[in-house]
Amino acid sequence: MYRSLFPRDVFAEMDRLQREMQ
Repeated sequence: MYRSLFPRDVFAEMDRLQREMQ
């Protein structure tokens, strides 16, 4: 669903942010 709206680039950045937050 979101994959269509957001590119995998955004997903990669989100994953990175979550990892840094942890």
